[in-house]
Amino acid sequence: MTKETCGDRIRGVRIALKMTQEAACDKMFAERGVAVTTNTWSRIENDRANPMSSTLEAIADTLGVSMDWLQKGKLCRLAGRRNWRVGLN
Repeated sequence: MTKETCGDRIRGVRIALKMTQEAACDKMFAERGVAVTTNTWSRIENDRANPMSSTLEAIADTLGVSMDWLQKGKLCRLAGRRNWRVGLN
């Protein structure tokens, strides 16, 4: 069994929200003023880049999840739903 990574969780919740990487980057910049390219976002999702904590916090806010969940996989709240966790198969 493969361990789910931070990048897996970012990708999973972004897809669950039906958001493209470009839309996620645009939303993060509009809401938080943090700019990353789609290439950087992709590298983060594929665990080929380790974002600074401020960037990871902006990603968490943009996707509506907690930093703790992104980093450790603990349950989170998403878009006002009850405790919800993205399960990747």
